[in-house]
Amino acid sequence: ASAALFFIVAKDQASLDRSVKRAEAARRAPLALLEATKKDWEQWCKATPLETGDERTDDLLDSLLCLVRSHLGPEAIHTGSVRYPHDRAWVRDSYWVQRALLELGLVKEARLNLDFFHRAYAKSGIASSYQIPDGKPMSWGYSRVELPHYLVLMARDAEDLGRVDPEPYWDMVKGCLDNAAVFPDGQQ
Repeated sequence: ASAALFFIVAKDQASLDRSVKRAEAARRAPLALLEATKKDWEQWCKATPLETGDERTDDLLDSLLCLVRSHLGPEAIHTGSVRYPHDRAWVRDSYWVQRALLELGLVKEARLNLDFFHRAYAKSGIASSYQIPDGKPMSWGYSRVELPHYLVLMARDAEDLGRVDPEPYWDMVKGCLDNAAVFPDGQQ
């Protein structure tokens, strides 16, 4: 006997219907699905070799890679926590995950994040986080101080580390720099 549990996340009915069909097909051969998942993870990990020669350090790095990979959604990087929902992409938190992905040479995964924030910014302007997938903004604190700079850094890092053309993101970069502010006491 075997069992399979499927989690389906969809942004619209058409996506849900496609995912349900794939799940129904996979349900007929759950071990094949498990093997395909294992193969996908092995390929992803092979593309990000982090080896120090120290078994404990290598295990820690492998665990961190698994954590990063588990936060890559189909629309964006979501770094939810116990305190915050996992249906949001937080600008500051996602910047550091995107930076790590670029440093590892995973440009496609990093670009997913940059593209999501670009769409969300174009729709809603500067915010602390944006709901996935619709980009609905949520501001926390004084979002014009540090957050615009993270969006600018996302575009810069994608160009510098991932050789991504920055031109499509220029509206976001310019808008963020034009709207960045400092606290009334002058501190950043």
